Amino acid sequence: MKKMISILLLAVMVLSLAGCQGGVDTKQANAEVAAFFDAAIAGDYEAAKTYLHPSNADILLFSFDYYNIPKSATVTDAANFSWSWYDGSVGGSQYTRDYTLTAGDAAWTVSVQVVQNEAGYGIYSLNIEPAA
Repeated sequence: MKKMISILLLAVMVLSLAGCQGGVDTKQANAEVAAFFDAAIAGDYEAAKTYLHPSNADILLFSFDYYNIPKSATVTDAANFSWSWYDGSVGGSQYTRDYTLTAGDAAWTVSVQVVQNEAGYGIYSLNIEPAA
């Protein structure tokens, strides 16, 4: 009886893991964030929009206009990152990485969150603030 329960429990665990959605691929996310920055800084918002999560695609590009980030800006990877799974009304995974944008004497810190969930894949949030 114990053996049967153990086998049943193992089968349930394997099936539940197989049913989980895959996590964000960090190499793919980093490449797409770099392509997003290239397009957004160049002012090609239509190209930049293709890297955004479907849930937030229409609102994220406002940040680049608001902060008037010039086409001469360069991107530096701050190498701070986090990765996690989440469960809620729309389960999935997220990957967050920090960057620095610089143009002349001006600098901005940027935190980018890439999300993969049932609603889609892409840059979900973009937090831009003037560097201190």
